[in-house]
Amino acid sequence: MYRKTNSYNEIILKEPGITADLTKISKDTGVAMVGLDRRLKEKDSFLRKVYTDSDHSLDSQIIKDTINSTNDVIRYTYQSSPLTLSQSYKSVYKQMNDKGYKIVKVKNTWLDKRSTYKGVNCVFESPEGQRFEVQFHTPESFNLKNGEMHNLYEEARKDTTSPARRAELNIKMFELSSQLEIPAYIDQVK
Repeated sequence: MYRKTNSYNEIILKEPGITADLTKISKDTGVAMVGLDRRLKEKDSFLRKVYTDSDHSLDSQIIKDTINSTNDVIRYTYQSSPLTLSQSYKSVYKQMNDKGYKIVKVKNTWLDKRSTYKGVNCVFESPEGQRFEVQFHTPESFNLKNGEMHNLYEEARKDTTSPARRAELNIKMFELSSQLEIPAYIDQVK
């Protein structure tokens, strides 16, 4: 427990500098940031995630590897209309790159027919080596993700949810996400 708590505390110490850079990028590009009040994963949520993702291991190397692969302790969301989301992504990415941030991973699920979640999720690394998550959403996809879809997702992922109920929940999530307007030129975000 100590190692996990200590790791969490070390990560969150890096947040103020990253937040300062990303909010300046928001101002400079005109791309809105939303959900800043949720930019830090809560400690209990982090501990639970490490415990679950490490398969409840007590092995110090497995715990260390799990902590190092947990990229969403610090997380941000940029938001733009369906007409401008792709260009907003490019503008923010360029500014981050110019400040020394490196992109590690881009996952664009807008055109993925197998995904109920619609958005662009990126993992970036700060110049100091801290990895964190940046999401790009439309107002509608952000509201859906944080509203009804979140509740359905949370129920579906519980171990106690029956397979039949999980199937119902997935159908409902697909129905909801299929109503979202697909952003222009989103296929260019890779």
